[in-house]
Amino acid sequence: MAAKVFNLTITSDLRQYPYKKRYPTSMTLQELKELLQLVVGSSIECMRTELYDKDGKFVSSLTDDQTTLENLGMTDRTPTCTLLYNPISYGNVATVGKYMISEEKYDERKDSLRAWKRREGLKIKYDALAAT
Repeated sequence: MAAKVFNLTITSDLRQYPYKKRYPTSMTLQELKELLQLVVGSSIECMRTELYDKDGKFVSSLTDDQTTLENLGMTDRTPTCTLLYNPISYGNVATVGKYMISEEKYDERKDSLRAWKRREGLKIKYDALAAT
């Protein structure tokens, strides 16, 4: 008798397209994560696994690494989706802190591109201070 398997759709914020993979129901979450390192390119420490139903609705977070996939609530009748992502992702730069400097402070700098262009007599495409 063949081993029972699940058809999983794996998505990641590191990859644009989902992956469809088959895994045995007896596999633990830890073993799944070890295999998924090769699929999504993220280390186990950076993975957060979540279970979604066929409509994309959140079912649960998968946190017990020693539990089998079957005992985590995955069934073959309802297609499941495991979402994996890296907390150090560069996909969403809105959360990255930005260095900000006022136009006046930037204009005072002697080592800026603007200062160099002024010294060389080159045209400055947009000078915020001159525009005000």
